[in-house]
Amino acid sequence: MNFLELSKSMTANEALREYFKSIPAKERSKLTSSLMTQFQVSAKTVENWRYSRTNLKPVYRREISRIIGKDIFSKVTD
Repeated sequence: MNFLELSKSMTANEALREYFKSIPAKERSKLTSSLMTQFQVSAKTVENWRYSRTNLKPVYRREISRIIGKDIFSKVTD
């Protein structure tokens, strides 16, 4: 099962978490750094997005998809 199949009926936070789980550790670290730089947030904020402690606002989704290179939020229901 690939990531896009997993992303059916997910929240944005769940989609981000599943994407992070689907990539190697080195890429996760690079992506975290990219998100921190782009949005000027801490690693803790990115972690909070991943684990649904803080809602991932719609305004960030398009830019996250651009950084990743694909729309991981296409099946998001929230």
